Amino acid sequence: RHYDHAVSLLAMDPGADRRRRCDVLHALGEARMRNGELAPGQASMLEALSIAREMGDGPRVVRAALAYCGPPRIMRRDELAASLVHEALRWVDPETQPAVASRLHANLALMPAVEFPAAGHAARSVILAERTGDPAVLATALGSQWWRCFDTADVQRAAETAQRQLGAAQAAANPELEIDAAINQLET
Repeated sequence: RHYDHAVSLLAMDPGADRRRRCDVLHALGEARMRNGELAPGQASMLEALSIAREMGDGPRVVRAALAYCGPPRIMRRDELAASLVHEALRWVDPETQPAVASRLHANLALMPAVEFPAAGHAARSVILAERTGDPAVLATALGSQWWRCFDTADVQRAAETAQRQLGAAQAAANPELEIDAAINQLET
């Protein structure tokens, strides 16, 4: 409710800072999505992304694209989501920003109906994540790789990937990642 009010106030001020409007729209979108209001949340993200694009603000484009897609188990998996992630990838240097590039490739890996070959994105995500040394990034990348194990019905590899994902999630001490990895283990 507070973010809605802030967006309304910023809309009434023609001299309002566009970066602030973009950030408030992003926060509104995230709040709506966390509240289960996916479509309104994604609409706010698209508006934030549009402003970021107009400003030529790569980091905000990337942030909005990732947020628009949402978390892995409920993420958006359509052509628009894939195009936004590809646009975001153009703003990211994998050599200097491997964590962000890994997250973007992990998103593409979860879009096999739109993005082919999705397994290539999963492998790239894991390689980039391993370079970061960040267990949270690695857990996310391994989660995308787990899904792709079923493209070839490789249940053994899926089980190994889920085990590795759980280890990374526990090392990150991130309950959300731990739950996702535990679910993957149960489903293997």
